[in-house]
Amino acid sequence: MPFTIRCIVRKTKNIRLLQGIALVCKELREKKGVTQEDVKTDTGIHIGRIEQSRFDVTIGTIFALSVYFEISLSEFLSRVEQKDTTLRAEE
Repeated sequence: MPFTIRCIVRKTKNIRLLQGIALVCKELREKKGVTQEDVKTDTGIHIGRIEQSRFDVTIGTIFALSVYFEISLSEFLSRVEQKDTTLRAEE
């Protein structure tokens, strides 16, 4: 009989984090001079949903957007932290 491990992951929604991600996405998109539709066509990512701060975003999606906007993942996340300093981990 195979051994099975069940892992229950509880989804949590951090509105402040989602708002920071939304602001960074919008700023990067506007800086690049592209529309939400352009991003959707180029990447398959519906950035309009992200910019509304209503849907959780996977790290894979954030990485894909970082590549699209030609910045590192760490730079993207750093910009999010700059939007809301309460998102920074205490050192």
